[in-house]
Amino acid sequence: MKYIWCFWNDLYINKWKLQNEKDYKTYQDFGNDLILSGLKKGHKIPKIINTCKIFLDKIKERKQNKLAIYRSDHLLAVQSIFALIKLNQYTEEDLLLIMNKHKKKTKSKSIN
Repeated sequence: MKYIWCFWNDLYINKWKLQNEKDYKTYQDFGNDLILSGLKKGHKIPKIINTCKIFLDKIKERKQNKLAIYRSDHLLAVQSIFALIKLNQYTEEDLLLIMNKHKKKTKSKSIN
């Protein structure tokens, strides 16, 4: 199983499962929806970018201080990351890592 690992300023924020390619597209759509929602409310692109960055800074601060981060905040964080990528503020390589989940290797006990 693959995961998207999300980072902000080199700090791990969260990870999301990727069952298939459609899941990645869904996360991209989350970012697009955030941008469209802001535009429909009359916000300009620079304000949307700044708001996403401020929100991710707050999530980073909460993570560093080991404070609770709610699921809705994690979802908004991934939306913000994909919105910033869509708005060409960052590349996927700057904020995302896609890889398989690592399984712990255990040594089998030999019977002597």
